[in-house]
Amino acid sequence: MKKLSAQERRKARLVGAVLEAGGLDVEELAELLDVSVVTVYRDVSQLVSEGLVSLGRGYVEPAESTVVDLSSMLRSGILTEVKESFAPVISELIPRASSLLIDDSSSCLPALHELTGRSPLTVITNSLAVVQAVGRAPMVELHCLGGRYSSWSNSFYGARTVAEVERFRADFCLMSDTAITDGAVYNPYDYVAETKQAMLRAAQVRILVADHTKFTRRALCKTAELGDFDYLITDVEPSRSVLEICRESGTELIVVSQTAKQNDEDDPADA
Repeated sequence: MKKLSAQERRKARLVGAVLEAGGLDVEELAELLDVSVVTVYRDVSQLVSEGLVSLGRGYVEPAESTVVDLSSMLRSGILTEVKESFAPVISELIPRASSLLIDDSSSCLPALHELTGRSPLTVITNSLAVVQAVGRAPMVELHCLGGRYSSWSNSFYGARTVAEVERFRADFCLMSDTAITDGAVYNPYDYVAETKQAMLRAAQVRILVADHTKFTRRALCKTAELGDFDYLITDVEPSRSVLEICRESGTELIVVSQTAKQNDEDDPADA
């Protein structure tokens, strides 16, 4: 995958900090990013024009209604440690010699290193980032789904993509999405939601990976009911309503505690 430029890394950190905190002052962002207030205002202005954040009286917040999504480049630089912590859990759920449908979600990418490390594996994807990650891995059979190329996501979508997905029946589907609200999973774009829906229909076991910021966002188009997934992997225990949905639907909730992970890393007994 193409490396982020310094500005792209800064914008990714900015968006990630705002999403995680729910809102920050421009001065706080300048201190966090170790840049000038002028630089923060310039980056925020671009993000506001893209519909990703809002700015009012020096306070930056996530966009109230998500009708656009982050580019693949920005997403790859947000909450990277959290996403990497999901990888071992995902790897445990997907045994060797499985077939896997995976979308363009950056939350799922870190798991590919562990999964391809114990091949064989069949991967079916619409994401060029996934293709680049596994294309040269030994004993990985790779199927790349064609369709209309979307540069912002570095992946393929549309009617052709859906038709190609429908030719497969995979053991697992691994994905994330933009927002989880009112017991359902949402994406800003109908053509993305339709492709994800096709992937879910084509898989026997469905895994949703969602960091805690997904539960505070909104988006326009419903991808699926939360209860349609067999597993929900996240980093913070969700609300009571989400817990109840998981319990009633049989969705297994897996919370990867960042605090526990940090304590394990710092424990001298494990050194």
